[in-house]
Amino acid sequence: MIVHPLAGLFSAYGIAMADHLANGERTVLLPFTKDGHESLKPLFEKIEEDLTAEMKREGTFSPQALVSRYLDLRPSGAEGYLTVKDTGYEGTKNAFVETFDR
Repeated sequence: MIVHPLAGLFSAYGIAMADHLANGERTVLLPFTKDGHESLKPLFEKIEEDLTAEMKREGTFSPQALVSRYLDLRPSGAEGYLTVKDTGYEGTKNAFVETFDR
């Protein structure tokens, strides 16, 4: 086994250079309709505000931060779900159907 003499330094450097991530989620049980999808906007905005505040407190916030929104959708009566990127109502619905049909 070979251990570099600066292994601890490389590890700390890697941690410092890694992307800073923050994840938030909420459970919402409602049919996936156009109106239902619209009703999620304030919830997504609240989650984003909370995560931004958390990252600012930790000193990890960047104005270039990217926000990705995902939905866990499941067919009625099923216990399993598929995670689909939220790209608007039609795009998300089409991605779900495409993934479900595989």
